[in-house]
Amino acid sequence: MAGFLFKCQFSQNCSHTIYRTWSASLTDECSNTSDITTYVQTIQVLDTINPTIQLDAVHEIACEQYDSEGIYATASDNCDPDVDLELVGVELLTATLGSSACGVYMHTYQATDCSGNTITVSHNVQLLRSAGRRGGGG
Repeated sequence: MAGFLFKCQFSQNCSHTIYRTWSASLTDECSNTSDITTYVQTIQVLDTINPTIQLDAVHEIACEQYDSEGIYATASDNCDPDVDLELVGVELLTATLGSSACGVYMHTYQATDCSGNTITVSHNVQLLRSAGRRGGGG
């Protein structure tokens, strides 16, 4: 016969360690009881899953609303509720000549979770002229 007392300490944030401590003593059929022995079990839980970035393949926005430092995406993770999402690159792919900065930009984002897992994704941001600014010459 064995008696157990379990005590656990752990954190649920991404990769973490669980420490389980228990004590046991054994009693046989003749009522002989062993000394109490304490055991510690260490369980290492590793988060190896990358976060995900949600975005449209092409994000359309009016020229005057475009922000070259804008983030037009969101990020999520299987265990980190506060994923770090940053804009790591902006590249002008095409430009329309004229007074506006209309064109197509490629935005590249990187998401990192609290375990250091990362993912990098790019998409195009299409700048659209507003209805009042179409046509030439002004």
